[in-house]
Amino acid sequence: MRANLAPIKPFANDVGLKTNLTILNYESLHTLYHSLYTLEYKLDHHDELLRRLKFLNDSIVWFAKSMNYKDTRTYLRSVAHVLKNHFSMPIKLAYTWQSVSIEKILGFRTLR
Repeated sequence: MRANLAPIKPFANDVGLKTNLTILNYESLHTLYHSLYTLEYKLDHHDELLRRLKFLNDSIVWFAKSMNYKDTRTYLRSVAHVLKNHFSMPIKLAYTWQSVSIEKILGFRTLR
C-alpha cells in the first residue's frame, strides 16, 4: 500500500517493488492530470510521474476523497484514459462518492 505516487525505485531495498493499492489525494490527482495534459507541468513533473506510475504495475489507484471537488470526475476519467490507452498501463482506478477516513478503514485510533 502506498500514498500519493511517492518515489519507489530509489528506495526499493527498503520498501520493495510490489504495490497492490495506491491512495491519491486531490493534490496528487491534480498534479498528475496537469502533468499529462498541460505543457506547463510536463516540463517539471511529467517524466518523473510516469516513472513512478510504471512501478504501480497492475495495482489499484484509489481516490479516497469526495467526488464533489471541482473537476475531480474530469481528472479521474482523463487520467485513466491516458494511462490505459496512450501509455498501456494496466492500472485500475477506484473512487468513492464520499470522503473516506483511511484511519477508520485500517482501524487506527487517533491519539489526543
